[in-house]
Amino acid sequence: MTVEHGTLTITAERAPGYGDTEHVIAAERPQGPFTRQLSLGEGVDSDHLTAEYGDGVLRVTIPAAPKAQARRIEITHAPARKRTVAGSAVKKLAGHVQGQGRSKLRSGSAGKPALPAARSRSQPRGPAG
Repeated sequence: MTVEHGTLTITAERAPGYGDTEHVIAAERPQGPFTRQLSLGEGVDSDHLTAEYGDGVLRVTIPAAPKAQARRIEITHAPARKRTVAGSAVKKLAGHVQGQGRSKLRSGSAGKPALPAARSRSQPRGPAG
C-alpha cells in the first residue's frame, strides 16, 4: 500500500484456493494480481494512515487533518463604537442649522417640507438598540 500525490494505491494478489494437483472446471472468484486507487483529496492526514488485514478483509483508516476538522469559535461581545458616516442626515442637518437658523428648519418655509430635527443622544434608536 502506498500514498503518493494524494492517491492511495493498494496492490495485492489473490491466490487460488485450491492446490496445483486439483483440476478446477469453474472458479467463482477472480485470481491473480490487482490494484485499486483512491483519490484522498484535501484535508486528509496521509502521514497517519493505517491498515490492518484480518479474516480476508483489509481495513484502511484515513484520518482527517487537524486543520480540516470542525472546531468551535467563541463569539465575544464587542463594545459599541461611535461612528459618523460621511454625508449622513445629522451632518447635513447641522450644516443647515448653522446657515439658516433652527426656527426655519423645523417649521419649513414657502411650501417646502420641514427637515427633521436632529435626534438627541438620550433617545432610543429603535428595536435594535
